[in-house]
Amino acid sequence: MLNEDEYAEASRLYSQCMTAAKALRQHSGLSMEGASIDDHFRPLREWYEVLTGYPDCHQNAIMHHRLRLLGEPCRGCGRPLRSPRAKMCAACGATV
Repeated sequence: MLNEDEYAEASRLYSQCMTAAKALRQHSGLSMEGASIDDHFRPLREWYEVLTGYPDCHQNAIMHHRLRLLGEPCRGCGRPLRSPRAKMCAACGATV
């Protein structure tokens, strides 16, 4: 999971990769099916692997790994709640 500073860097890299992919498609006339998007997002995936040790995570999944999206730790089991507004822990069933 990414803290806000890490997420800001991931967001910057994601934006750069998306801009490069769009520019290449426009310049070459390739459709989405003809262009390998995964190649364009390699810098983001490599940065994430260096940071976390988790290899080849999909770029969209990386953008969902933001701590701010989760809730506080459960009082029962200590795992993070699924959202800041969660009323029940999905892991242990404890009510919040």
